[in-house]
Amino acid sequence: MQSGSYFQCVQCHGDLQEAVSGALECAVCGTSYPKIKNIRLLVHHPVDLLSAHAAWVLNAPQEIVRRSGELLASCGEESRSRAALACLDAAYRGQLANLEIIAESLSPIREYLDSHSMELSFFGDLFNGGLPANDLFKYFYRDWSETEEARFTTALFAGAIKEYCQASAGAAVVLGCCACGLLYHIANLFPVAFGVEFSVSTLLVADRLLSGEELSVYLNLPSDEFPEAQSCARLRGPMQRPSGIKLIAANANQLPFRSSSLACVMTQFLLDIMPNQQAFAAEIHRVLAPQGIWINFGNPGCVRRRDQFTHLDLPLFCKNVGFDLLDLSMHRYQHLDLSEISEWAAAPVHPAIFFVARKGPNRNDERVDPFVEYFAGREDSVRAKVPQLAVSVAVGHETLFNSRDIERRNSITVQHSKKFAASGVTDETAEFAGWFLGQIDGSRSIGEISKLLRARYGNLIAEHEVIAFFRQLREDAIVTFM
Repeated sequence: MQSGSYFQCVQCHGDLQEAVSGALECAVCGTSYPKIKNIRLLVHHPVDLLSAHAAWVLNAPQEIVRRSGELLASCGEESRSRAALACLDAAYRGQLANLEIIAESLSPIREYLDSHSMELSFFGDLFNGGLPANDLFKYFYRDWSETEEARFTTALFAGAIKEYCQASAGAAVVLGCCACGLLYHIANLFPVAFGVEFSVSTLLVADRLLSGEELSVYLNLPSDEFPEAQSCARLRGPMQRPSGIKLIAANANQLPFRSSSLACVMTQFLLDIMPNQQAFAAEIHRVLAPQGIWINFGNPGCVRRRDQFTHLDLPLFCKNVGFDLLDLSMHRYQHLDLSEISEWAAAPVHPAIFFVARKGPNRNDERVDPFVEYFAGREDSVRAKVPQLAVSVAVGHETLFNSRDIERRNSITVQHSKKFAASGVTDETAEFAGWFLGQIDGSRSIGEISKLLRARYGNLIAEHEVIAFFRQLREDAIVTFM
């Protein structure tokens, strides 16, 4: 099976056809999904995702320079140590050098945006682009420096694949593939191995390593805030890239794969941070072929408190979401251990859960999703759905007084048990978020809220954008529907 034949439209689940440009286009709803270098973007709003990364890489160096200037301005001349200043200067220069790697990696994004005139969606400012690559360089070191942790986790997954999978029969996917070390090591066990990650900047850096490049990244230890030591880690990709590796930018809650199409799904340090573990497991169940295997390794825990009651009993959790648990074990290991490169590196010991589960029958695979039906043009019952907030969301307005000026900042925080915050949003975005959340009162339908939005903002917003945004809120476990 060709790798493209595994995909479906994330909007309407229609068939995708490859265009001359390399993009995949939906034969049902007409949505186009671009390809940036070796990475396919299979998300609801590709331009929003690309723009979020382009804007971040443009502003990040300025933020580092601003922070360094504030720190120096807050210290009197008599209190400055030449040694301390040297440490801080090296730390800031290292961060800027890392950003140059990311900026170079993101050049295909800028070229794409410059050559396409598509506009951001109305909700583009509220779009989460995923973690930027510079926050994940310690994971790149772990994956591409032959660390003990990488060897340990790779052996766990490879052993489970050989024992429980008929790997030659189909394709596998690593969800949350990050630096792609695990993906590289298991790729030769399957005809096709997909790496799915929401952060495009992370995938573009990983793609360079998979293609055999050598990159030098700077790690400040024990942290950027206290850079007692700095190490330049030289990361080298493989001599030959496995031909079966395919990189996909996608939301793990809305996978772009056809139902019953994959032999194996692997999750590493992902299940515990998903906002709705049951919905996430149901999506894994959907894409797995009959008797397909789910292999998971990661920290115990959950985002929503209601998931504690199921996740604390993994056998029952697996049974409830349609899986038969085959293997379950707990391991203690040193997470992101950089002690080989510096005595200042922290090496915390983590407990982690490893399990292997086989797909069993689950009637929920046949459920009709009203959002899919709407975007496929079959019916619009989704407009009558009444949303209600599943969590608390705080819109904050902060005034910061310092010795030089007064700074005002806005933030939007989702109050899961693990908080997710977006800071630095504009006044307009903060004002809109507060108004919009006030309309989700448990009595108004999506259609009614859409009318209110159009009455307030006129032609700036279309109904299909509103419905797509509510779908995103559902996937992020921010709203539920009555």
